[in-house]
Amino acid sequence: PPRSASSVALLVALAVLVESSGAAAAGAARGAGPTSVRHLPSPQGGGAAGAPLALRPPPLRLRGGEGKVLPTVLWSQRPSTVWMKVDKPAGVESFSGLTCEGTKLVWKEGAVDLDLELHAPLDPSSIRLVHDEGRQATIHASKAEEKWWPRLTAGAGKPINVKVDWSTWRDEDEAEDEEAPGDGDFNFNDAGLGGADQFGDMP
Repeated sequence: PPRSASSVALLVALAVLVESSGAAAAGAARGAGPTSVRHLPSPQGGGAAGAPLALRPPPLRLRGGEGKVLPTVLWSQRPSTVWMKVDKPAGVESFSGLTCEGTKLVWKEGAVDLDLELHAPLDPSSIRLVHDEGRQATIHASKAEEKWWPRLTAGAGKPINVKVDWSTWRDEDEAEDEEAPGDGDFNFNDAGLGGADQFGDMP
């Protein structure tokens, strides 16, 4: 049967509505492509401003400064003495920049950046420095005042590179009944340093 004019108009309106909805959906799909990856501006205006958020590396926060190396320091003590073993990092040729005097243990050489403030002063005339086959330096000294140190360094915090030398460590009550290696004539063989070459008393 022939359709009325109102029915034809309704069908035309529905067709237009369906076509416009399809076009809108296609446009939304195109807008969700790779160009919609969110970028963050660089806080310092650097070249990483255009990097996607998911691909930007975290900032490096190194102890001792960027590119610097902190050698490991092992330590142990007796009531009147203290000794420290300083490891030589890979790529470092010598211990020529390593010094210990007063309350400071310092090594500034190439990438090495060691600067420790000791818990208390040392007796300057007692400080001895030896090295073990070129890979480790050992510093032995008498304390200026005979007492037990709660830690090697001054202040409440412990540097990340400072560790206890458990091979020679004694607790305070044990150390009272023992003569420490280093009391009097120090024998580095007693501290596990057989074959060490002495390269001079420290000033």
